[in-house]
Amino acid sequence: MTTVAFIGLGAMGSRMAGRLVDAGHQVVVWNRTPTKTQQLAGRGAVPAGSPAEAAGRADVVMTMVSDAGALRAVTEGPDGVAAGVAGPATVFEMSTVGPAAVTRLASVLPDGVELLDTPVLGSLSEAESG
Repeated sequence: MTTVAFIGLGAMGSRMAGRLVDAGHQVVVWNRTPTKTQQLAGRGAVPAGSPAEAAGRADVVMTMVSDAGALRAVTEGPDGVAAGVAGPATVFEMSTVGPAAVTRLASVLPDGVELLDTPVLGSLSEAESG
């Protein structure tokens, strides 16, 4: 079974991760506000202590954060996604951050890790209902 790490559990991210959990996927979650991870843990997700830990336990990593600064914070450094992810994993960057932020993310990911820029368009109700 594919394990999905979901980083960023705000309004959209929490609903998207919840849909993955409800569909029966193994989902590892991290958010800078721990109470948001606990809400999904109650539904079957597995909380991680850092983005690196979440990414290291997954085949697919999804990031859904507020802006380019937040993306750097969760992907770079010793606790970031790039420190934990390993090939042949795939990272789906779903935040609306612009080309420069995605290019920067691509430059810090290890060899063998695929990156897809997949910004999200839609509403909360669409994210919740699938």
